[in-house]
Amino acid sequence: MIYIFRKSPFYRRSTLLIITFLFISFHIAVAGAVPEKLATAFFRTYDMNDYHASSQNRDISITPKGTLIIANNTGLMTYDGNNWNLYRLPDKSEIAHVVYHNDTIFTKGENHTGYWIKNELGLLTYIPLEKSPSHIQFKHYPDTIPYLLPESILLAQPSAFASLNGFNYTGTLTNGLYVTDQEGNIIVHETEKPQLNDNIIYAISTDLPGQIWIACDNGLTAVTLDAAIRFFGRRNHLGQLSEALLFQDDLYIHTNKGYFKRPVEVGHSFESVPEKEALPLFSSRPDPVVNLPVNTIFNNSAELDIFAEADYIYRVSDELYWLVHENQAGLFSLQEGTEQLKCRILFDNYKLNLISRGKQIMPLNDSLHIFSTIQGIVMVNTHKLIRKGISQGIPHRFSAISYIHEDQVKFLPPETAKISLPHNFQKLNVYVASTILTPNNQISYQIGNMSSEWSDWQKSGHISLLQLPEGKYELKVRKYVPTGEFPEISLLIEVLPPWYNTIWAYVIYVILIWGITQASVSFYFSVRRREEKRGEEIKRQEELKKLQELKNEILQTELQNKNNELMLRTSVLARKSQLIHTLMEEVDAQKETLGDRYPNRLYNRLKNILQKILDDQSDWDAFENYFNSAHQNFIERLRQSYPDITTGDIRMCCLLRMNLSTKEIASILNVSIRAVELRRYRMRKRMNLNGDTNLITFLMNF
Repeated sequence: MIYIFRKSPFYRRSTLLIITFLFISFHIAVAGAVPEKLATAFFRTYDMNDYHASSQNRDISITPKGTLIIANNTGLMTYDGNNWNLYRLPDKSEIAHVVYHNDTIFTKGENHTGYWIKNELGLLTYIPLEKSPSHIQFKHYPDTIPYLLPESILLAQPSAFASLNGFNYTGTLTNGLYVTDQEGNIIVHETEKPQLNDNIIYAISTDLPGQIWIACDNGLTAVTLDAAIRFFGRRNHLGQLSEALLFQDDLYIHTNKGYFKRPVEVGHSFESVPEKEALPLFSSRPDPVVNLPVNTIFNNSAELDIFAEADYIYRVSDELYWLVHENQAGLFSLQEGTEQLKCRILFDNYKLNLISRGKQIMPLNDSLHIFSTIQGIVMVNTHKLIRKGISQGIPHRFSAISYIHEDQVKFLPPETAKISLPHNFQKLNVYVASTILTPNNQISYQIGNMSSEWSDWQKSGHISLLQLPEGKYELKVRKYVPTGEFPEISLLIEVLPPWYNTIWAYVIYVILIWGITQASVSFYFSVRRREEKRGEEIKRQEELKKLQELKNEILQTELQNKNNELMLRTSVLARKSQLIHTLMEEVDAQKETLGDRYPNRLYNRLKNILQKILDDQSDWDAFENYFNSAHQNFIERLRQSYPDITTGDIRMCCLLRMNLSTKEIASILNVSIRAVELRRYRMRKRMNLNGDTNLITFLMNF
C-alpha cells in the first residue's frame, strides 16, 4: 500500500481522502453531534436601530422562560422575542454586569449595585444596594484562561468564554469569535463580516439549549445551532442566483457571475467551476416552476389559507409543491386530491426577503431546498424544519397593557383577561411577548366585532388601537409557527359608554321622562282646570257684569225715576212757592185796594196761613230724602266735609247741584235773586274755592 502511495498520484490522493474522512469521523464520534450543529448554525444580528439604545453591550443573562437581559451603556435592556425594553438607572449611568437569579435581575456598574423586580403591572423597578449579595457572582475577566487556547487566539485578547457540548467559544477584543475543541484546535472562526456585528466581543451566553448569544461593542448576535435554515453566501459576492442543484454532496449554483460549487458541510465556501463541468448537470435538470393557477392543482383552496392566492408554484415532486405568497412559502403535499400543509416559512422571521423577480425556490431533494433572497443564498432543511416546528409551539403572552386617557398613561396588569376603557380614551397599547427560544416570533392580530381580517405579520409585539367606539371587542393575537395551527391568545376589551349612555343613565332618563310626562299631564290638567275655572270665572264675571249692568240699569232707572220725581217735586215745590207768593202778593194788593174795607183780622190771618205754608218743613224733608237717594247721600257727605254749613246753604247746594237757575232757586227759597247771589258768594268762601273753580261744577262732582 505504501508502494502504491508512492508510485500512483491517484492512489495517493485517494488514501489521503480516506485518512481525512476517518479522522473527521472519529472526531465527530468523540465530540457528539456538535459539528453537525455547527455546520447548520444560523446567525442573526441586532444593532442599535433594532433596540434603540447604545451600540455597546457589556454583559448578557437569559431567564429560563427565554427573555434576554442585556447590560447596555444606556441602561438595562430586555428582549422577549418581540419587544425591546430599556430601563434607565436614576443617574442614567451605564450597566456593565447583569445576573438573573430567582425572578430578580442584579446589575452592577462603575458606581452602583442594585437589583430589579417586576411590579404588578409587569414593569421593572430598580432598588439600589450597598454591595451585591454573596450568592450573586457577576462575570469578570478571569485571571486564568478556563481552557486551552492557541497562541493566535491569545494574541487577539480573549474577553469572553463559554463552553457547550464539548466545544469552547471564545470572544476576543480584536478578532471576533473562535470555536475550539478540547485540544485547542480552531474549528470555526467568525469575524465581523458576514456573521458578527463587530469584532469586539464582551460577553457570550450559552444558557439556552441550541442558542448562543454574543454581546458586541456594536450590537448583538444570536447564533441558532442545528438550524433548519442555513445562510450559504451573500448575493453581493456570488451574484443573482438563477439555478441550483445537488450532485454527489456538492452544491452547484448558477448566477449572473458564472458557475460555483461547494460541499454542503461546514468549513467550505463556494469556488468557481468551468461551464463545461456544470452545464451538463443543469441542462438535465427539470424546471420546478409551475405556470398554472392554484385551483388547477389544488381543489380545496380553503385548506391553503393565504396560499390560495399564491404568486408562484414550484414542484418538488408529484406529491410536493412549494407555494409562495409575498415573503412566505408553504410546502404542501397533495395525495389523492387532499391538500396538507407540511411546513411554512415566513422569511421576515430571519430578516430575509425573497427576490421579487426570477426563480425563488430550487428544490435539491425532498428535504433540502435552495431559496434565493435579496440578502443571498439560503438552504432550508424541511425535515428539520418540520421536526423543530412541532416543538416550537411555545405560547406567547401579553406582557404589558396601558392606555392613554386625558393625556395620562395608565397601566393595567398584563395578566388581565378583560379590560374596561373609558369611552373617550385616546390610545390603547398592548404588548405581546413570546420568547427568544425560537426564531419564529412574528405575530398577527384581529379585532373581533370590528374586522374579520388578520393584520400582516409583524415582528414587533406592540399593538396600538386608537379610540375604539363604545362596545365589546375581542383582540385575538396569533403567533407564527412553521407547522400546524397558529396558537392564539385573546383579550376582551370593553369600551364603556359615556355616563349619559349607561343603563343607569337610561333608568334616570326613564324616571325623568316619566316625571316630565306626569308633570306635563298634571300641568296640562291643571292648565285645563285653570282655564275651566277661568272660563267659569269669566262666565261668572260676565253674568255678574250683566247682573251688575242690569242692576245699574235698574239703579239708573230708579235714579232717573228719582231724579224725575225729584225734579217733579222740585218743580211742584217751586210752583207751590211761586203760587203762594202770588197769593200773598194778591192778598197784599187786595188789602191795598180795599184798605179798611178788608179787615186786618182776615188779612193777617190769611197772611199767616200763607206764610205757614211757605215755612212748612215737611216738604223740605221729603225733598232732602229724595235728593239723598238720587245723589248718593250728597247732603250727608256735604255735612261731613263742612260741619259748619247751615240748612239754608245745604238747600242752596242741592238746588245748585240740580243745575237750577238763580231765578228758580230764588223762587223756591222765597228770597230775592240778590240774596241767592250773596249766599253763593258766602258758600265759595266757606268751601275755600278759588276764583277759577265753578261752584256748580264743584258741587256736581262732589
